[in-house]
Amino acid sequence: MRLKFVSTIDHHSILKFLSAFIFAFIVLNAADLPNQYYKNQLWLTWSHALIGVDVTKNFLEWESVLSPARIEMLRDRIDRATSYGTAPYAHRISGYLFFIEDNQKLALEEWEKGYVPSSDLIAWGQLAMDLEAYDYAERWLGYATLYDKTRSTPWYLLGKIYIYQMDWEKAMTAFETAVQNNNFTIIDTKLSDVYWELGNLYRDHATLPNWPLILQTYEAALTANQFSTSWSEAQAHFLLGYAKWQTNNPQAAITYMQEAIKIHPIHYQAHIWLGMVYFETYHDVQKTEALWQTAVQIDPQNMQAYRLLGDLYNQQEKWTQAANMYTAILNIEPKNQYAQSQLAIIRGH
Repeated sequence: MRLKFVSTIDHHSILKFLSAFIFAFIVLNAADLPNQYYKNQLWLTWSHALIGVDVTKNFLEWESVLSPARIEMLRDRIDRATSYGTAPYAHRISGYLFFIEDNQKLALEEWEKGYVPSSDLIAWGQLAMDLEAYDYAERWLGYATLYDKTRSTPWYLLGKIYIYQMDWEKAMTAFETAVQNNNFTIIDTKLSDVYWELGNLYRDHATLPNWPLILQTYEAALTANQFSTSWSEAQAHFLLGYAKWQTNNPQAAITYMQEAIKIHPIHYQAHIWLGMVYFETYHDVQKTEALWQTAVQIDPQNMQAYRLLGDLYNQQEKWTQAANMYTAILNIEPKNQYAQSQLAIIRGH
């Protein structure tokens, strides 16, 4: 997938380009300048005029306006600039050109000469992710993992991309590497977040769920206690509670799910599954009903709680209340067959 951007060039930009071009052409073809530094800077000025935008701020826009002919011309100007002295900016641009050509080795070498931080590569990867250009983001983040092998952040973001692409094995490997490195550089990602993402993969996408490993991973999230938000902390408690229930430890499940709700009171799934534990393990109808009613209040458009409540009232032969729940489902999804069939049964009583 290639990203396409519309670049608007006003008259002012054209005049700037022509002025820089003419000035550089006249001076660089005149007698030798007394200082090579000025030649270096003039070639860079000419290069910048060819680009038209600041590469360090908007590389995606810059790439979108570069034709093969302009790339060739730009590379010539960069080579001339570096022949007159080291120029970090020139090496950065040269690295981006090699990136466009998918020449991994030379791109990394140029970026090292130009002192490009890995955070720049990560930032471009994140921008591409925001634009849902996942193959493009994968390239940027892949370069970042080679450029700085100790960082966790690019591996974490790669794991997210692989989840979007439903490549579960690659996602597991990426998250495992992020955990091993334990060196995050973006403010909205922390070690515990990666642990519970990894636990989800072990639970939902392994050939067979390895519950001891799943429990170990969720417990590691809580032990690390490095959460980016209260939501991710609540989610870790909820997921561990769910795993405890699946491994026949309902009391521990209740403890962790209650903690999830305490941390984040509007955690919808924690209310749903805590109600499940109370109902299926202890047959506590009162607590179950209260939790599912709260879930309805948290998310009135989510049909799961309506269906559970409708079935609960059905079992208690509370036909009016059950009908209200199934009707609520039909208000959201008028052709819901389950709700229609249950209402038909209730009308037959």
